Amino acid sequence: MIRPRRTFYFMLCGYISICVGLVELLLLNGSFIFNSMIFISFPCEFVGSLFGVIAVFKKESRSYGIWGILLNVFIFVFVVVVSILSLSINYHP
Repeated sequence: MIRPRRTFYFMLCGYISICVGLVELLLLNGSFIFNSMIFISFPCEFVGSLFGVIAVFKKESRSYGIWGILLNVFIFVFVVVVSILSLSINYHP
């Protein structure tokens, strides 16, 4: 079955959103392995969430868009919470 072009673009936005989320998870794990914050970039998460929001508008691509949004929001919340918790550690009592 051949999909119309409009649906194809929305599906592509959903796939891009998921791929950006998975790549950001990969980079986040790499930053933990190498013990640095070099790989963490917030603009990629916002771009992935934007593609997810675009994908939510069509029924056929809605699940991909929701998965992409959830992945990107999870990464953002995780990095913020870990950063705040790391600031609460007192090294010198």
